[in-house]
Amino acid sequence: MSLNFNLDGNPVKCVLTDSHLNIEKAKTTESIEISDIIGLVAKPVENGKTTGTINVFIIQKLDKFKLKKKELNFKSEQGTCTEFGILLKERLDSLADRPKRLLVMISPPAGRQQGEKIYQNVVAPIFDIAGITTEVVETPSHIHDFMSTYDYNKVDGFVVCGGDGSYNQMFSPLLERSQKEAGVDHNDPTVDLKPTLKPIGIIPTGTRNCAARISQGCTDPLTAALHIVKGNKRRLPVSGIYSDNKCFRFCSLFVGFGMSTELFYYTENFRWMKTMRYLRMSESDAAGETVKDQIEPGNIIEIDGRYVDILMHIHDFLNFDYNFTSAGYKYNNCELNVYNTTYPSRGSLLKNFMNRMFNNSEDIVNPPYIQNYKISGYKVTVDMQVDSAVEFPYRIMADAEYINLKDPEWEIRFKGPVVTVYSSLPVKT
Repeated sequence: MSLNFNLDGNPVKCVLTDSHLNIEKAKTTESIEISDIIGLVAKPVENGKTTGTINVFIIQKLDKFKLKKKELNFKSEQGTCTEFGILLKERLDSLADRPKRLLVMISPPAGRQQGEKIYQNVVAPIFDIAGITTEVVETPSHIHDFMSTYDYNKVDGFVVCGGDGSYNQMFSPLLERSQKEAGVDHNDPTVDLKPTLKPIGIIPTGTRNCAARISQGCTDPLTAALHIVKGNKRRLPVSGIYSDNKCFRFCSLFVGFGMSTELFYYTENFRWMKTMRYLRMSESDAAGETVKDQIEPGNIIEIDGRYVDILMHIHDFLNFDYNFTSAGYKYNNCELNVYNTTYPSRGSLLKNFMNRMFNNSEDIVNPPYIQNYKISGYKVTVDMQVDSAVEFPYRIMADAEYINLKDPEWEIRFKGPVVTVYSSLPVKT
């Protein structure tokens, strides 16, 4: 099917196939994949005129990872515009992966507290053009119960507007629910997990936004919305935190215990400062703990000593471009950094923490006070004096959430890629 239009003052012929919209100009032809078309809007015909206008919105690359929206204004006889709109909409409706109904959860406290504004000004207009219907809610105080009982059949996927903690709060109950429905005991650290049944779209409105960066290559909300519209998917890895015969939490980015956890926990008192709260880290007082780790990279290595921190990264952020954009990349293990007490100064230790947590693209070398391991899991036994009046004295940081444990022993197991997210990067499910 081919139709004649005027585009930007020039005559063009539009040829619509099952997979592409080809725009034939005087000397060139622009070929647009149907999956890169967001949607279309037909403008009403003005009184006394027969010429109609149909606006087609497409997705284009802005740079290596960022995407942008472009508007094409086609003018022709009203009948031609109507026929073109019907045929193009049929093509868009036939895209099986494209979501049509979404639950959107907005986290008001995340990052600079701009989640609602970013959604309304950036994301919602894109969903409207794409014809996606949404149910929008603020993050419930009992999000775990909400996500565990929500009727999946109402939507094609979920969207979280927030940071890494908001993403964790959404995918953890979804992952638990997938195991329950598949008859898998998620409290058993040795079992293989089943993937989540519905994809998650991550709109980055938090502080660090590592989950968005991993799934989309950048932390741009418009890019995130366009990935969701396209509907392509991939799976991101998680680790499980186990203690006292129970899985307390799944995490997707990092797990910490010791000084880094206490430093970040201290800054929670200053959330009103938004991202500037991390400048208060230097005020906090955190001490080292005596721990024994059993580290499992296929075999078991035991290390015993006094350490100020144990920090495990699920992703190798320092090799980001290869790891998350290469179709051949495989998630096989995690990186564990153990900080001993020989660090030269509190300032140098804090700087290393911040570089690893925030400056992921930097070249960061491991100083002598850090022992580095590639692992598939590890076990910790803590030998320290605790206040007997405190029921849960051991605090762990998982992603941007905090877990208080009663038992001085716990285990972390890498579970592989099982969380389905909207993403058009090369690694797909």
